[in-house]
Amino acid sequence: MKGKFILLIASAISLIFCFMACAPEARSEECLSYEPAKITLNGVIESKIFPGPPEFESIEKGDRPEIHWILKLSKPVCVSGDPKNEINTETERDIKEIQLIIQEDDGRYMHLLSRRVVVTGTLFHAHTGHHRTVVLMEVISMNLSKDGNKR
Repeated sequence: MKGKFILLIASAISLIFCFMACAPEARSEECLSYEPAKITLNGVIESKIFPGPPEFESIEKGDRPEIHWILKLSKPVCVSGDPKNEINTETERDIKEIQLIIQEDDGRYMHLLSRRVVVTGTLFHAHTGHHRTVVLMEVISMNLSKDGNKR
């Protein structure tokens, strides 16, 4: 009886080692990089109004309204911090929204509002009161995605 018990324990240990050796490696989350890397993301663009100067607290109490475009991502991302960069030192995880910075806002992207898009640009970390998400993207290009009519 004792021999069967030892054989059973040895078999169980061998089985555990076999499962550990045969199991696929757990992949660590692969994070995106801050500028200067060019990044392409998918999502839906929404226009949101935020309180601006002077207090950045309440439009009702006199702060100027600021309109910003926010990309609601199709799936959350993470961005790896760069300890050598003065602004982009923080690693951020589970990012679901990214504020879009469009340098020449001449109205060319208005038709993309509330649509599913593909946006390419460079990421940077928030560092002023005008930055409404922890990570922002300076837009290089923005296009309707193949399923752009879906939200």
